[in-house]
Amino acid sequence: MVFSHNAAYTIRPTKRTRKDEELKACAAKGGLVCITAVPNALSDDPEQDIECVLDHYDYMVKLIGIDHVGIGTDTVIGDHVIFQHYMLGRDLNELPAPYLNGLESPADGKNIIRGLIRRGYSDEDIKKILGGNALDLFRRVMS
Repeated sequence: MVFSHNAAYTIRPTKRTRKDEELKACAAKGGLVCITAVPNALSDDPEQDIECVLDHYDYMVKLIGIDHVGIGTDTVIGDHVIFQHYMLGRDLNELPAPYLNGLESPADGKNIIRGLIRRGYSDEDIKKILGGNALDLFRRVMS
């Protein structure tokens, strides 16, 4: 089981986030929860930034363990506002920020790594989040 582009409902209650019991059930089955970085999905702060994404990583790791957390940013190049309107189902005038500061495009993904380092994650844990856990899951499914 994979929740590919999600976040914690406890931190940000929206239709795009998952409740703790769902997250725990996914992990209990050996699944993976990948954290989104869609602007306005994780915050309504007009100055929202990468820290709100990193908060979800911290929460998930504490809740379900490092072996069940992955990256699932959903960032795009181009018109973020129309994409957000489509993904979040909100009127365009309801969207407080056109992008997350520090994650303006997929090229800024390295800032997630920097943030995880700053928050004290080990190299091994960062490797797991950035793809190691996904590879482990795929290997289990394919064997």
